Amino acid sequence: MATRRLGVLTGGGDTTALNATLKGIALGGEAAGYEVIGIEAGWAGMLADGSAVGLPSSAIDPDRGGTIIRSSRTNLRRVDGGMDQASARITQLGLDALVAIGGDDTLTVGVSLGEHHQSVPVNFVTKTIDNDVGTNPAGAGDYARSEMRNYFCPGFPTAATWLADAARALRTTAYSHGRILIFEAMGRTAGWLALATAYGHPDFIVLPEWPLDVDALVDAIAARYTDRGNVVVVVAEGAIGPDGRPLAESGDVDAFGHRRLGGCSQWLADQLKSRVAHDGGVSAGNISAVIPSYMQRCGRPTAFDRDRAIELGRAAAAAVAAGENNRVACPVLDGDTLATTTHDVGDVLLRDAGGTIIPRTVDPRLYDADSFSITSAGRDYFEPLLGPVGDDYCDAELTPFTG
Repeated sequence: MATRRLGVLTGGGDTTALNATLKGIALGGEAAGYEVIGIEAGWAGMLADGSAVGLPSSAIDPDRGGTIIRSSRTNLRRVDGGMDQASARITQLGLDALVAIGGDDTLTVGVSLGEHHQSVPVNFVTKTIDNDVGTNPAGAGDYARSEMRNYFCPGFPTAATWLADAARALRTTAYSHGRILIFEAMGRTAGWLALATAYGHPDFIVLPEWPLDVDALVDAIAARYTDRGNVVVVVAEGAIGPDGRPLAESGDVDAFGHRRLGGCSQWLADQLKSRVAHDGGVSAGNISAVIPSYMQRCGRPTAFDRDRAIELGRAAAAAVAAGENNRVACPVLDGDTLATTTHDVGDVLLRDAGGTIIPRTVDPRLYDADSFSITSAGRDYFEPLLGPVGDDYCDAELTPFTG
């Protein structure tokens, strides 16, 4: 009997956990008797001029960040004849199944391809450091974390850890020089990464889910500076103003219609320079924006992220071996323990009445928009991923010397 072939690809922005996910898929696929084929550069590899490589598990280092088979933001639905080309590539490569790793854009293309070429099942593992693929618990009351579908997205825990560490590290410079530092985290419509910096104890956190009350934030920063002599603020790149529009975006649009974001930290710093610098006891030169850019998504994964990603990859391969289709490998919370299961893609990618994917945003039970801070429910959400929140930063207590 001919060896069955399992194609796998990584789409969208890179994260630290992609190779670990690939490792799990390759290990699971090989155990089930599949030859694993890596489709290079995401959905671009499924076009007529795309490329593919053999991808044995032995070739994949799960501790290496990024993706060994590269990625792209190619949208087959916007390429002339894209679905037909991808269907032909499935036949050309002799694929019996496909696993796509990515965010909502990558997954929606995969669903469309599965509908176009129905003889080959397509299954999925999520990937996005924004952590915006999945569902929150419904209803009011306690935040029932066990009801979440896709508790977190691989790559997010590492990025969250890095950002929290960076926010904590910025305090040393803010304290030493009496500065106000505005630290910008990734997050287009979902503020999960910015909220995770609560582990680094910034003074204020601004999320994109709530229109920013600039006056309230400026007043809070001025008061905190008067009290402590330094301030660290974290703002998500997709933060919006009262009009609901991003505070900073460019005219560049990707293949999925997303405008490039970035620069809201500088916008906020400029606001503070004009409104606080003259009467708040801080010079304009001591108010700065800090944009870490790709540092948030590069490098090696944490051990937690790596091991969970491998498990999720194995679960996706198991879904393939079981003959399933349109299943997403997801982490779920079972009591206080994270487990792995699969959900139908329609239960993970929720859509509005017009068919547009609804990203998983930060639930209002996790964030206090009035104080720009995390809630106890928010800390509960992060604990299985990042552990308990440590002690807050404390200023040195020095006794004035009068001679």
